[in-house]
Amino acid sequence: ATQGAAAGYEVKIVSGDQDLLQLVDDQKRIRVLEPSGPQTLRSAGSSAFKQLDEAGVVAKLGIPPSLVPDYKAMVGDASDNVPGVTGIGPKNGHSLLASYGSLDG
Repeated sequence: ATQGAAAGYEVKIVSGDQDLLQLVDDQKRIRVLEPSGPQTLRSAGSSAFKQLDEAGVVAKLGIPPSLVPDYKAMVGDASDNVPGVTGIGPKNGHSLLASYGSLDG
C-alpha cells in the first residue's frame, strides 16, 4: 500500500481485517474498503463496501489509524492470537491511549 501511494496511486485495500486499518492515511490517499454486510459483490455491487478514511477509522474504533497496533496490543485480538493485557478492555484501552497518546507514552 505504501509503495503504491509513493508511486502516486490512490490505494484502496479491500478487506474486513481490522489490522489493515493502521495503513489508512488521508495524505497518502490510502483507504480501506470494508465489507458492509454479508451480501456478495455480484449482488450488491459497490454498495457492498464502506470506504474508510482516517475519520472513518476513528468513527469505527475510536482511535486514529496510527494507534491501531497499540490498541490491539493492549486489548488483544483473538483472530491473531494476541492475548492483550489482563484487565484492559476496549474502554480502558481508549482511556489509556487518550491519556498517554501511545504505548511509547
